[in-house]
Amino acid sequence: MKLGIIVNDIQSEQGGYTTTHLAMSATNLGHEVWYMGVADLAYGPDEKTYGYACRVKNKKYRSGDYLW
Repeated sequence: MKLGIIVNDIQSEQGGYTTTHLAMSATNLGHEVWYMGVADLAYGPDEKTYGYACRVKNKKYRSGDYLW
């Protein structure tokens, strides 16, 4: 499954945040996880929503501190 997680700012994410633990757990279960910041979202002229995203590396994590 592909998951997109929208956070306020990707650069300020920390290992103890709930969104980080969610991304870590989903990645450990084999899902494809993408992070998007609020500032990375846009509404296009074709009336669709777009966003720039950063993919979480596909590996097993023991702690959210290693996600970044």
